[in-house]
Amino acid sequence: MTPAASTHSPIAFASIESLHEVGAATEHWAQTFNRGDPSEIASLYLDDAVLWGTVAPGLLTGRQEIHAYFSRACVPAHCLAFRSSSSICE
Repeated sequence: MTPAASTHSPIAFASIESLHEVGAATEHWAQTFNRGDPSEIASLYLDDAVLWGTVAPGLLTGRQEIHAYFSRACVPAHCLAFRSSSSICE
């Protein structure tokens, strides 16, 4: 028996405009992160967002947990700077 034919392409292609939007959103997130304000960073996430932070032991669910994570992760002595690259659109 053969599988049913799919009506959806297995590969979705993004438009150049959407790639620029992703690049702009990434740059905005990086600038916000680099300011080191946990409240400002958390404001970029939806109330029901899910995040697995780089130094988090597991998934974080919701803006409150994300805020708590960035409060611990971005103390001045330990917070790293994030640099984005515009090469996503090139």
